[in-house]
Order: sequence, then C-alpha cells, then structure tokens
Amino acid sequence: MGIAGIGMSGLARWAYADGLQVSGCDVSASAAVDSLQACGIPVSIGHDPSHLDSVSNDTPVDTLVCSMA
Repeated sequence: MGIAGIGMSGLARWAYADGLQVSGCDVSASAAVDSLQACGIPVSIGHDPSHLDSVSNDTPVDTLVCSMA
C-alpha cells in the first residue's frame, strides 16, 4: 500500500524486474502510478485492506513491504 512514492516505486520496479509478482495501491492517480502500470505492475487507487486479499487471479498476498513513510 502506498506503492507510488519514490522509495516504494523503485523497490516495486526492482522486484518486478527480478521476476516477482508485485502489486500495490496509492491514495490517488499520478504520473508515478501511470508509469508503474505501464511497466505491468497492477496499482489500485485508494487504500483498502481488501487489496491484501489477492494480487491477481486469486493469488494470495504473502508479503507486505512497509516503509518509514
């Protein structure tokens, strides 16, 4: 949650490029959200605990990365 900040978006790109399944959400649409989505990373708008129910195709979330932000 909060994937479009400067730190988390970089980490998301790195993990995705390394072959990990990555998704996230952010409070509002932005150029950073658009950029992540263009790379193939799913980003939901708004924060909701239900985003942790599955990444996509009913794949359960097994890791939540937190930052100091």
